[in-house]
Amino acid sequence: MLVYNDAGTLVGARYATSPWDKDPRMEAGLFSFRLTPGEYKVYCYTNTDSLTFVDGQHLDASAFILKSSSTGPNRYVQPSDILFQKFVPAIVHPGILQTDTAALERYTGRITVRFKKFPGDVSHIKKVQLLAEGAPVMQYLKNDTLTGRLTPEDKMFHFGTLPVQEKADVLEVDHRFIPSVENEPMRLNYTFLDENGAVVNHLPVEVTERETGLPLRLLHGKRIIIEIESYTVIKISVVGWNEDIESGDTDME
Repeated sequence: MLVYNDAGTLVGARYATSPWDKDPRMEAGLFSFRLTPGEYKVYCYTNTDSLTFVDGQHLDASAFILKSSSTGPNRYVQPSDILFQKFVPAIVHPGILQTDTAALERYTGRITVRFKKFPGDVSHIKKVQLLAEGAPVMQYLKNDTLTGRLTPEDKMFHFGTLPVQEKADVLEVDHRFIPSVENEPMRLNYTFLDENGAVVNHLPVEVTERETGLPLRLLHGKRIIIEIESYTVIKISVVGWNEDIESGDTDME
């Protein structure tokens, strides 16, 4: 939790990690600050183990960045399931206890890709590697959910076990991202491997609108579902975090 005064100066910061032995107030979710009268901007983030915070003494310089991946330069890890809230309290009188409750929202979004009639035996695939070009890796706190990159070469990288698949001819992969950069394209490069580490297939996916080819923006707390059949995108839906296509609020088909 970071607190800035009306001039943008950092006047308070609190961090808490589990286990909570050192301070029972942290376990209860209580963060206290001694502040003089005035207006403040308070930024609260949780589940931040995938982030590095740049705690500049001024709001203009304060930012968070995805942690670097050990797999190479300009590669950053998949974000954790980050929650956040920004609120702007005002203290009118000195010496009076004022309380606020953080109503946290989901910060990260999801992109799910479903390969129908997958070219290969899905049962042989045990691992999936993702190299996401154009994926955002950082955000200045003052910009709320407007993200960016440190260099044009920045990418998000993830390598992990493929979850159990429900259908033999459908391969579904799902990854988390921080909100995407407006009007900038993302390309998801998937590499599928067997239990011995041999490459089964490599498939690139563009995160763009189906009809126009324009970049499709992932907003915080949202989910983009891309359905592909025989290397052709057949449907794109934008839904809530836990929704599926049938209950989606926007269908890009």
